[in-house]
Amino acid sequence: MQAHLKRSSALIFYYNDGQFTGENYVSGKLAVLSPPVLGVLDKCSDFLPYHKIIEALSHVPEAEKLIDSLLERDILVKQGSDIAAREATIDSWEWDLPARHYHARTNYVSFEANNTYVYAELDKKAREKIPPSPYYEIEGLAYINLPGPGTLPSLTLQETLLARRTCRKFSGSSISSFRFSDLLYYSFGKTGELNGGSIGDVIFKTSPSGGARHPAEIYVVVNNVEGWEAGIYHYNTKTHSLGLIEAGDFREWGVHVCSKQEWVKDASVVCILTSMLKRNMWKYENSHAYRVINMDLGHLGQTFHLVSTAMGLGPFTTAALNCKLIEDKLANDPYLQPALYACAAGWAVD
Repeated sequence: MQAHLKRSSALIFYYNDGQFTGENYVSGKLAVLSPPVLGVLDKCSDFLPYHKIIEALSHVPEAEKLIDSLLERDILVKQGSDIAAREATIDSWEWDLPARHYHARTNYVSFEANNTYVYAELDKKAREKIPPSPYYEIEGLAYINLPGPGTLPSLTLQETLLARRTCRKFSGSSISSFRFSDLLYYSFGKTGELNGGSIGDVIFKTSPSGGARHPAEIYVVVNNVEGWEAGIYHYNTKTHSLGLIEAGDFREWGVHVCSKQEWVKDASVVCILTSMLKRNMWKYENSHAYRVINMDLGHLGQTFHLVSTAMGLGPFTTAALNCKLIEDKLANDPYLQPALYACAAGWAVD
């Protein structure tokens, strides 16, 4: 039976090193494309018999060789083939191209489990390109030290896990400075540090982080905390301190950046989590690392929930953010330090 071929439904096009390139994002294969190739693709939106395609390309020199090359690079796909079946599955998604491309192109990673080799390669890399610091301090801010971490209430882990519930109704009442400090420290603070030699300081937190990169930076919207002026602060992980970025009542702003979730304005504190992408890019060049960054924030969110619950506070987390509003307010470059997540806590109302 004669093969039936069509243009791949998983194609994107861009210039790569000055050459017009087609990429099948399901298989990851690339091909440099020329005007005759685009003519082929234009005629193959549906499955056609091989001989029909050859007839349509009678004016193209070595048409058969061209078609074979496009098949090999998954620019054209054969009916009944594995790649055609995979494309049909992803075509059934209700999500659009950005989600499909992100999923497919971050789905594979070559992982090296030999730590001796990994450390040697990182040491070599660090001597050529200085790794980003795990610490970030905004120039010009006067950071104010938070109270030292106290002891959390002696709930068992089982009790805390079973009591954890997302809160969507806060009283708006204040929390103490000590409770506020403990919430930040046990959720986001540095609990240890290791001298990593050429790769710089490696820090530890109460949540795991892929490759110990800890890309998250925390911006704190204080709504009602005893002893602290209302406003937006940056949390300094290294010194467990806060630097005031802008004073004022940001309760309504918090609602807007959290996609109009009204209950956020009655939380005592809202934490905006951004990610310093370069921390992970330095160690991991594969785009799979972007998935890990999102997982990292999920770890922090769950820790925030458990710490809040153990302290008797109601926790809330959301990824439904108006990121541009946040990045504009913080003057952050969305391609270097995007806003990705938010955590809020306060006294829950039954």
